[in-house]
Amino acid sequence: MKTHKRLWNAVIALLVVFTLAAPASQAINHLPEARAAGTLSTKAHIFYYPWYGLEPYRHWDQGGHTPPDDIGANFYPVLGPYDSGDFAGAVTTHMQQIQLAGVGVIVLSWWGQGSYEDGMVTGVMDIANQYGIKVAFHIEPYGGRTANSVVSDVNYINTRYGSHPAYYRDAEHDNRPAFYVFETYRIADWSPIAPLKSTNIILQQTAEEFTQTPNFGGLYTYDGIAGTFAPGWAVASAYAQAHDLVWAPSVAPGYLDDRAVPGNTTPTIDRQNGAAYDQEWQNALNPANGQPTWISITSFNEWHEGSQIEPARNTPPGGHGYLTYLNAYGLTGSAAQSAYITRTRYWVDIFDPQGSTRPQAPGRLIATAGNGQIGLTWEVASGATSYNVKRSTVSGGPYTPISTVAGTNFTDADLTNGTPYYYAVWAVNSSGESVLATNEASAVPLSGTNLVPNPGFETGSAGNAANWAEGTQHTRIGTFKNGSWSLVSNYTGTGTAQTLSPAIAVSPNTTYTLSGWIYVFKGTNPGRACIDLNGVSGSPQLCTTTDMSQISAWKYLSETWNSGSNTSVTVRLLTDSNPYTTWFDDIRLSNEGSLPPSPTNTPSGSSNLVLNPGFETAGNTA
Repeated sequence: MKTHKRLWNAVIALLVVFTLAAPASQAINHLPEARAAGTLSTKAHIFYYPWYGLEPYRHWDQGGHTPPDDIGANFYPVLGPYDSGDFAGAVTTHMQQIQLAGVGVIVLSWWGQGSYEDGMVTGVMDIANQYGIKVAFHIEPYGGRTANSVVSDVNYINTRYGSHPAYYRDAEHDNRPAFYVFETYRIADWSPIAPLKSTNIILQQTAEEFTQTPNFGGLYTYDGIAGTFAPGWAVASAYAQAHDLVWAPSVAPGYLDDRAVPGNTTPTIDRQNGAAYDQEWQNALNPANGQPTWISITSFNEWHEGSQIEPARNTPPGGHGYLTYLNAYGLTGSAAQSAYITRTRYWVDIFDPQGSTRPQAPGRLIATAGNGQIGLTWEVASGATSYNVKRSTVSGGPYTPISTVAGTNFTDADLTNGTPYYYAVWAVNSSGESVLATNEASAVPLSGTNLVPNPGFETGSAGNAANWAEGTQHTRIGTFKNGSWSLVSNYTGTGTAQTLSPAIAVSPNTTYTLSGWIYVFKGTNPGRACIDLNGVSGSPQLCTTTDMSQISAWKYLSETWNSGSNTSVTVRLLTDSNPYTTWFDDIRLSNEGSLPPSPTNTPSGSSNLVLNPGFETAGNTA
């Protein structure tokens, strides 16, 4: 059986050519609290493969290799080739290692009713139960899989395995079991699974356009390549938060499948002695990328793709070019072989410190721009006595503390108009800050009145935004940079597609500011997405560029324009055939005037007694 590519719709290949160098301390500024003995995190899920066999070999011979010394992987297991049915041996060792990693849920790769992997389920669950580990399911794209067959699969799994003590049910989501469904994009219509949502959590592998997502109960990514830069994670997390779905981004230590798939052109993610794994965990926990419900780990033992954390031999059979974990996190000897088990425990303890008395993370953060100020509101956090508000001038931080407040709102004043500011909020009590923050929220203070009707696409019906004339494959969608909605373009045709505002009256020979936020999801040969005034002579066109800084992140674009003789304009949102998926939000056309923003902290009182306080009168001398 061939290894299956875990590419996120194969659009992020270009992302992996950049170096991962951020140290673990850059994004995480606290140490994990001690985990109580024997407790495991049910918020950390790890993909587990029960597909290996001996006599005859299964999977170890992938790519034309001849086990036991020559296997279809670039690393070599400490256990050597093993049988997934060796419950007393290999499987017991695996569960011991997963327990040491602090992970409480394994997600079994499952290939259909009556499959080889289905035959391993009960044995794996029996051993998992001995180590306090729960079992969820990863429904793979087996031959003939349809939405209706997945309905049958979920019912079959619940009936056959649901009474087992190791069967995973999420206590925070009405004790519903979890089913990850890989490569959901292979099926166009997932509506048959919608009736299962009330009693199951069925997760869609992340898509960009979300047309089928309402049928699911959550989103995950799986792809360890995409995890290096988290493309689309902020949008996916925002969508999940707005629609009460689980968000379970995936992290991986690396990706390398050269021996399993000879001659492939799939990008490689070098482990960089653990730096790549740390970067992916940081991406998952960074407020700029959203607020995870769970974190899924790719993988425990997908040896073909080199994403495993299972221990690998320091001294594999010679002559085959195997890699090792030597020097990962500075470790050598037997400690190096288990380096990724140890490091997983480190990150799991940060993400979900069992027995911690820290407060939960606050809920959704919203930023609203004003004149020289930004207002923030967020949802209350359980166990919080106060909140730390932090700000950055770049998305993703580092964030600087600016205030500690008791309530769930704060106004940040004395800001520079026209400058984007980025915020996240942590809950606080006597035990310290919450591990997770809110989502990152951002806004741009401006002095003038926005002339664009429905600039955030907050009003309308179904997929249509009020006041805007939507173009081909442009629709209103319940995800956002801010507010609750945005406009998404999934244009894949030739030429261009556009969405137009109604006509906006402007005054002749007046300076205006045109601005907005754009998010382009595209990994290879990125094209443009633009905001302009529909071809008015001399007007600006604000476009994303083709470099990485404009891809897979919300970008604020702004430029001033003198109206000249114009008395009416139309704001246009433009995409061509290359960006593939683009979001627009908070579009603005405003007359900022020529004066600086009015002070927001001037106390009221009697008149100014200083004569000519602004030096407004007299000639060259005051």
